[in-house]
Amino acid sequence: MLPLRSLTTRTLVKLGSGVGLLLVVMTAISHFLVFREVEQREVQHLGHFLRERVERLEKELAQVPGNLHLMREAFLRAWDDADTPDELESWSDDMVLYPDGAWRARHPAKEAPYDRLVLWIKKGVVVDDKLKRKLVALGAMCRKFQPGWAHGFRSCYGNNFDGSTITGFDAEMAGFDLPADFETTKDPTVVGCIKENNPERQIVWTSAHSVGPEYCMVSVVMPVDIDGEHLVNLGHDLLVNNLVTETERAADLGMKHVIFRDDGLLIANPKQTKEIHAANGKLTMLTSGDVGWATLFPAIKDRKEADFTGYDAASGLYYAGHRLKGPNWIYLAAIPRAILHAQAFTTTRWVLWTAIPAFVLGLMMLGQIMSRNIAKPIDQLVSATRALASGGSRVHLPKDREDELGILAQAFDQMVHQVTDEKANLERRVAERTVELEAALAQQTELTRMKSDFVSLVSHEFRTPLGVIMSSSDVLRRYQDRLSAEQRGEQIGMIVENTRNLAGMVDEVLMLGRVEDGRVAFSPRHHDIGSLITKLVQEANAAAQARVHVALECESDLPLALTDEGVVRHILANLLSNAVKYSSDHSEITVRAYREGEALVLLIQDRGIGIPSADQARLFTSFSRASNVGDRPGTGLGLVVVQRCVALHGGTLAMNSEEGQGTTVTVRLPMFSDSTSRS
Repeated sequence: MLPLRSLTTRTLVKLGSGVGLLLVVMTAISHFLVFREVEQREVQHLGHFLRERVERLEKELAQVPGNLHLMREAFLRAWDDADTPDELESWSDDMVLYPDGAWRARHPAKEAPYDRLVLWIKKGVVVDDKLKRKLVALGAMCRKFQPGWAHGFRSCYGNNFDGSTITGFDAEMAGFDLPADFETTKDPTVVGCIKENNPERQIVWTSAHSVGPEYCMVSVVMPVDIDGEHLVNLGHDLLVNNLVTETERAADLGMKHVIFRDDGLLIANPKQTKEIHAANGKLTMLTSGDVGWATLFPAIKDRKEADFTGYDAASGLYYAGHRLKGPNWIYLAAIPRAILHAQAFTTTRWVLWTAIPAFVLGLMMLGQIMSRNIAKPIDQLVSATRALASGGSRVHLPKDREDELGILAQAFDQMVHQVTDEKANLERRVAERTVELEAALAQQTELTRMKSDFVSLVSHEFRTPLGVIMSSSDVLRRYQDRLSAEQRGEQIGMIVENTRNLAGMVDEVLMLGRVEDGRVAFSPRHHDIGSLITKLVQEANAAAQARVHVALECESDLPLALTDEGVVRHILANLLSNAVKYSSDHSEITVRAYREGEALVLLIQDRGIGIPSADQARLFTSFSRASNVGDRPGTGLGLVVVQRCVALHGGTLAMNSEEGQGTTVTVRLPMFSDSTSRS
């Protein structure tokens, strides 16, 4: 038995952990590769299955509109022929009035579903000549197609436009009987054909609806008009049970199938036919109780393609969908990701069952080898080293290794002491020197940055206006006699403008110096803050020279404010100057001033060039300017001065900017109190 803390045990534990982790990783990789193969195969199979099933289903559905058109032609011919008195009176040959007041077939269709018609007239309906003509024409139409269609197409019928009569055959539901007072105004075969609901008079594919205790069906109905008058509705019923019969065969493969409308109403679901019937076709993808469909539906409800595929992580379903031609329903097939993982694990688990026994056996053999050839000699060396460290004069080593181990132990002991001392001294000196170098480097870096920024400022921002001043002065000196009054005024204007810019930049540098040195005092006094703001905005408009317009929205009832006029002037003047400088020509700058508690809120919004997001983090650093300012003059100190002045006033500064969209600056300055409100 190996000791728990022995080198061999710890080595085996580490090696075992590493190999075990490698085994887990290899198993995971194997599972991943197998899963991808299974995923590719099953998703491809899903697509093939969907195409095969959809192709057959669409062929069946494509027959319906064509047959409805044939029924319409046959009805119209029969309608033209059914206008003689003898023809009109033949309407009741196959019908009889039942005690409950409804007319029904004399001989029930269920006794001969392929030869007899289903007939019904609602209780209380007056059978006039026009209705007789419809009944005769519908009967003739149905008898024409019944011999050939009853075994294939199976369903063919016609309703009066309000659903008060039914004439037709249906081999699937040959024996159904409607109650005498059946409510037809809500029947989907009637509602869908009303002109208000179907102004284009198209074929209507209804949602699923229940018929009797056993059947749930979808109806396909065509309105028939003559000279703009709605006469009858011709229809065919598709049993929901028949739509999903073949899809049930794929359940063993783990696939799920559903047919639904764009609004989520279920048409067919092989696992929920009874639920659809019980809900009379009102069951939806979200209310069906199937968590997978309910989760997947929001992800695909807006898909308009004829064919689409994908994977939805929320539901864990791979899916393939096809929009059925004709009814425009969506046929959706899906397979859960968990099933693919289960299939993949069936293969990858053999990796574990094979590798684990080999792994355990290998560790056992390696333990024996390490114990005999590595651990025992190391234990002897450790014992010798401990004896030397404790001051022992003799070292007990194997006789065949006695001299070599003794020399090694002494040399090792001396080396450890020397290295330890030297290392401690070296680390101490390195730590001290590192602190000194870091401090010096930080100071040098800051000085270098400030020097570089200031040199850049002087060389560019100061040189440009100075150059313009010198150039204009030289022009005046040389050519004064030749220049017109307008030209001399233009040169003098350039000198004045650039002198003003240069003076402004010098003032910003001097102002920042006074703020940084603490030479700007905050001396609050009571002021009419509204008048001060109005005055500053007027000055900004004058300085803008109609290039932009500064609009002021200031609360009219602002009380006297306890503030330092000079500090507020520095804040608002700098912000207005920036807004004017970086705004596009003929744009508008909005200034809002209002009270919020004890604070005055100043909001300055321009629609200028904005500040790139990469530059916003360093806007409050001295001599720093945005990368998109172009040739607009400036020192990069304005916002720094504003920030220091806002802090001096005890306020807050917030900036929101987007390149090309403009900048909004919000300043909150505490300057109101109960006493100022009363005054």
